Formats: sequence, structure tokens, C-alpha cells
Amino acid sequence: MGRNRAAEGNRKSFHDMGSSAAYEQALRFLEKKPRSSSEIYLRLISRGFKDEEIQETLERLAKAGIVDDRNFALRYAEEILSKGYGSLKIKRKLTEKGIDRELVEETIERFSDKEKRRAKEVLKIAIQKLGFGSDEESRNKMILFLAKRGFSEESSIEAVDSLNIELFSRS
Repeated sequence: MGRNRAAEGNRKSFHDMGSSAAYEQALRFLEKKPRSSSEIYLRLISRGFKDEEIQETLERLAKAGIVDDRNFALRYAEEILSKGYGSLKIKRKLTEKGIDRELVEETIERFSDKEKRRAKEVLKIAIQKLGFGSDEESRNKMILFLAKRGFSEESSIEAVDSLNIELFSRS
């Protein structure tokens, strides 16, 4: 029991140090990978820091260029897209990371053309591996395949129709 009290006492004194302790905690949290300001906020709240301390810390991190939700959203979206997923998955993941709705929409818009190209690339690989045909049933399966990977309906249909013309008009 003595250990728990000592640890509790250390925790209180750690938090009594104010925003510099919150700042140090935030920096440690950021060591492993980039984070959104919302993720940092939630981590610091869970560690017992006060809202005012956290806001000061987030402002300090932003001024230093360490935390930038716009840059985070763009890099994270690029990472998801590179793994073969589409805008709907990006939207869901960014929302889970606490990115503001407007910024999520702005990010999705910036990746619209890239998503269409990526959908086509992903589908080419899937056709080789899964052997989709050129009939209407296969077309629907390909669209569903892309939809399950988070590609928009528009990108999915465009990729399928484009590849159907390219691949199956040669036969």
C-alpha cells in the first residue's frame, strides 16, 4: 500500500508542475508517431491534466510546428491511400483521430484524383489474383470489392468501367 501512496504522491506533484509537465508528456506521446491535437488532448486528459494546461500545451506545440492537424491529415490520408484503401476509409480514420469535419472533407477533396488512380491500381491487382470476369456479375463484384476497401462509389465504378474497357475489349 505504501508504494501506491508514493506513486500517487509522485503523480500529483508531476501534475502540479503545470503545462511544462503536460508539454513533456505530449512530446513523449509524439515520439513514436505523429498525432492529431485531439489524440494528444485525450491522452493528457487521461493522465489527469487540466483542460487549461492541455490547451496551453497544444498551442505551444502548434506554435513550434510540432502539431499541425492539416499536415497530419494529409500525411495520414496518403498513408491509408498507399495501403490500397479509399476516401471513405480515410474519412473514417481521420474522424476517429479527432480531425475536424471541415478539414476531413478538405483532405478527401485533395485526394479525389489520386483515389481514382489508386482504385484502378488496386483493382488491376485484384483481377490478377481473384480472376474477375467481364460479365455484369463480375462487374458488380469488383465494385463491391473496391467499396469494401473504402473507395467511393464514383471511384469504384470509374475504375471498373475503365479496366473493363482496357482489359476485356482486347479479347
